[in-house]
Amino acid sequence: AGILLGHALHTIFSRVMRQCYQITRAICETGVFTVLFSPFAYAMTVSMSDRLEAGVVTLARISFFVLIAAVMIRAMRRILQSDVVTENAGGPRQTSRAVLSPATPVASPSPRLMRRLPEGVKGPILHLSARDHFVTVETPEEAYELRMRLRDAIDEMDRVEGLRTHRSHWVTRDAIVDARREEGRVVLVLENGAEVPVSRRYRPDVEDTGLI
Repeated sequence: AGILLGHALHTIFSRVMRQCYQITRAICETGVFTVLFSPFAYAMTVSMSDRLEAGVVTLARISFFVLIAAVMIRAMRRILQSDVVTENAGGPRQTSRAVLSPATPVASPSPRLMRRLPEGVKGPILHLSARDHFVTVETPEEAYELRMRLRDAIDEMDRVEGLRTHRSHWVTRDAIVDARREEGRVVLVLENGAEVPVSRRYRPDVEDTGLI
């Protein structure tokens, strides 16, 4: 029951809070899991233990144990997912951490696409995503919607090294700070905490960069 609930919550929060920092999403996941699972764990403990003394098992105590377990499992999962397995051509398999320092500045020339954003907006542009007839332009501080095709938006990101990861996503190379596998899929984590999916079609291009 805990595994199913944890998986469901992780899927929901990954979609609903996609733009939030990963630590914020993890705290929310852990808190909601504790609130939902503790009453169930308490009821199961009481129903399966007929020799417990009064006061030994309380909802508060069970909730504390559930919280500690959830935090430990979340931390272990994060540590394991941060190691990305890469394989050198003709060489042995190695485990490497494809992580850039979050403090690494994204120093890139100003592309033509910046002219379409409101006056005073400071770059750099980290991520482009397409939805219907609009393109969302994501910067470290804010996201803006432009009515245009993703192909045209990418063309206007001239002089900026980027990477197409999905038919609806394009990212600036310098904005990527992590690459990890999650539930059978690969995602790239940007410096603002956003997660960008990598589709099967564009995965070879991402692999060529050495991130995965």
